[in-house]
Amino acid sequence: MSTTKPMISYNVGGTVYMTFLDTVRRCEDSLLYQWADPANEIVPARDAENHIFIDRDGTMFRYVLNYLRDGSFNLPANFAERDLLIREVNYYKLGQQVENSLKPPFER
Repeated sequence: MSTTKPMISYNVGGTVYMTFLDTVRRCEDSLLYQWADPANEIVPARDAENHIFIDRDGTMFRYVLNYLRDGSFNLPANFAERDLLIREVNYYKLGQQVENSLKPPFER
């Protein structure tokens, strides 16, 4: 008998993402953690397929999710949307340390 880990799915700006529940639980103060907690009073919106719907930038969410998976941002060398990603990190409440890791060294 195999056991599968619980998963959660998000529709972020029209792009569907799926991940393990353990992944979003790595950042306890984040909105993603709160939305995944059945005891939380915040009830997230759902789309027609029952994915948690987030009206945010779906492209940037992949970086947020990968950060939760790996603990770091692996951005392309010519990544030009750093300010937008910082905005998304703030929206999801990933914390000041995460935000600071995105800023150039002279701004930290």
